[in-house]
Amino acid sequence: MAAVIEEDEAVMDPSMQALQQSIGQIGRGLSELRADVRDLRVKQDADTRELRAAIDQKHNALDAKFDAKIDALDAKFDSKIDALDAKFDAKIDALDAKFDAKIDALDAKFDTKIDALDAKFDTKIDALDKKLDTKVGELRSEISALRDGVAALGVKLESSLRKMTIWWVLSLGTVLGVLAKGFHWI
Repeated sequence: MAAVIEEDEAVMDPSMQALQQSIGQIGRGLSELRADVRDLRVKQDADTRELRAAIDQKHNALDAKFDAKIDALDAKFDSKIDALDAKFDAKIDALDAKFDAKIDALDAKFDTKIDALDAKFDTKIDALDKKLDTKVGELRSEISALRDGVAALGVKLESSLRKMTIWWVLSLGTVLGVLAKGFHWI
């Protein structure tokens, strides 16, 4: 009887080991997916900050450059030609409005591109998150099915063990009866 139980345990050990290895691999794969999603979010945030900083830097440089040129022109022509001051002020104001319009257009263009990138990254991250949730759900259902299968196998093993015990008791009883009859004990 002990030999039969040891054979069943030896048969079950590799399958349990394979099951444990599969569960371990699934857990590692899930951890890697979560780490990849975190890395993508961190990269998206860093890229967005870098892009905004570059835009701000270029905007400030252009603004400073245009202001410096306008101030230099204003100082030069103020000292030389007072009569044409009103005409140059009008031109300077026109240039300033033109530059402001161009800067505003560039700013709006960059904002649109940044918003598009944000939306694209958000879409990709949402898709990865949904895919990850789907995979986790599938893994949970598979693990649940494996648990049910192992539980059913345990019940079946217990039933087989009971049947074998009854068979051994009946067999030993029969052998003892034959021996008792043979030795005329009965």
